[in-house]
Amino acid sequence: MKNKIFEIFVDTSHRIDKLKLINNGETALTYFGYLNNKKSIFKILKKDSNKILKNNFYNKHISTKIIKENLFPKIIHSDKKNSLYVYEYFDGKQVNTLNKELIIKTAKKLKKLHALDVDKKLNTFNSQINFYIKEIKKNKNNKILREGIKLYKKFKNNESDNVISHNDLNKSNILFNNHKICFIDYDYVSINNRFSDLARIFSSYKFTEKDINIFLDIYGLDNSKNNFHTIKDWQLMNLYTDLIWFYFLIENGLGLNKQNRNYLFLTEELIKQQMQ
Repeated sequence: MKNKIFEIFVDTSHRIDKLKLINNGETALTYFGYLNNKKSIFKILKKDSNKILKNNFYNKHISTKIIKENLFPKIIHSDKKNSLYVYEYFDGKQVNTLNKELIIKTAKKLKKLHALDVDKKLNTFNSQINFYIKEIKKNKNNKILREGIKLYKKFKNNESDNVISHNDLNKSNILFNNHKICFIDYDYVSINNRFSDLARIFSSYKFTEKDINIFLDIYGLDNSKNNFHTIKDWQLMNLYTDLIWFYFLIENGLGLNKQNRNYLFLTEELIKQQMQ
């Protein structure tokens, strides 16, 4: 795929150098490199990735709004024919623990994302999960998976808190650079319940109750028992969502490596702990 990127630019005025693979995901390959002597990120979608995931981010209506609000680096080159997108490099790093200042910055950034007014016809997270569930056949009787599908059906008809959501805001997709913060990897962006993003952030950083209170205050939600109960429900639902996604990958021959098997085991163990 690296050679393909070089080939795409052969007959253009652009110059690319020093491509280095930084992520091999289920639907795309991501490289760091230089475009016209500027640090850049090159993302090329894998063949038939659209059969696995409907990527809303490269819908111009969505990406334009997200970039305009400084919620993602500027896209500096796109080639839809070859499913290649190049965007500005954000010189930031992952942080494993957030202090009060960073909690506030993250809350403000998420509030900004969730406030975006987008096309109501945008693909919903529900439609994507429904597709995964229908494709799971060999493992459909897995007890933990059945419990997850049951909980999902309980949540899916509640649309009152639906907003444009990132859907994968773990700490590896939130980068910090001094006073700046950047959300990356919008591959799963869709309409979803706001509590999905909130719960994923709280779980990823292992927030204390005090941390959650600070975040909710800045975000604009009260720290009521009802909201804390909803957060806990969505922390569990997010684990089940990961499990559904993982079994979907297995049944499509895309999730059988050792790392993913370990992730499956860990996710099931976390679900068991939360159910206790």
